Amino acid sequence: MKSVVEVLKLGTEFLISKNIPEARINMQWLMCDVLGYSDIELYLNHDKPLYDKELNEIRCKMLDVAKNKPIQYVISTATFRDLQLDLDEEVLIPRPETEELVELILKSTLNRFSGYSVLDIGTGSACIALSIAKAVRDAKVYAVDISENAIKVAKKNANRYLINNLYLHKLDILRQIPKTKFDLIVSNPPYIPIDEYYNLDKNVLDYEPKEALTDGADGLTFYRRFAEIFPKMLNPGGKFFLEIGYGQAAEIEKLFSVTNFETKVYKDMNGVERFIEGMQKQ
Repeated sequence: MKSVVEVLKLGTEFLISKNIPEARINMQWLMCDVLGYSDIELYLNHDKPLYDKELNEIRCKMLDVAKNKPIQYVISTATFRDLQLDLDEEVLIPRPETEELVELILKSTLNRFSGYSVLDIGTGSACIALSIAKAVRDAKVYAVDISENAIKVAKKNANRYLINNLYLHKLDILRQIPKTKFDLIVSNPPYIPIDEYYNLDKNVLDYEPKEALTDGADGLTFYRRFAEIFPKMLNPGGKFFLEIGYGQAAEIEKLFSVTNFETKVYKDMNGVERFIEGMQKQ
């Protein structure tokens, strides 16, 4: 029988031989998932012998990682800020940049959030909507997605944290708009141009949902729609926050220049123009 530390070492060496980035971290995560351990518990039980059933499950998950399957899909879980989110391959893996978007929103609006109505468009795992609903319990947070499966995943995540101020609905924002108005709208829509999509890393191309990454065109389809409908969807004094793609800021600001919004662009941790805030002109 092999111990926890032996399997961790051998698995890490195997993943390194397959050129998998962050091999040791991937092995730690999948072993914690199989054994039901936290990171600390994994090391506290370093000499624990593993049973054949545990070894077989670890081996199967390790082989998936060796095929470049993202670890989040292998263990069906993703970390987002202080949340552990259920995930499957029909839902986009949350990115660190989107964590920055949430921090920006909370920092910019927290003092005025009480009683707010918020809409998250294209919610996916509900990482944005759930973060806001959890941070501000008296805000009403609505989240929509075109994917029925995404709504199911989002509901599981909301139930895990006993969030009762989050309301989830299936809706195609390109063809429909909600009947109510909001104080704040946020979205991280598919913004990768189709000609750039096919240059993405293999683990993204092979596993993550295409419709959550690209609009199948120039990457601006959703922003054109937003410029058209946001004036009808926001209450007086309302604002929006959007995540955007590399090099898209000027074009998106131009789309909103003909509306009653003033826009402001923010850079992410890498110095890339990544977020746009829109405020109704007084």
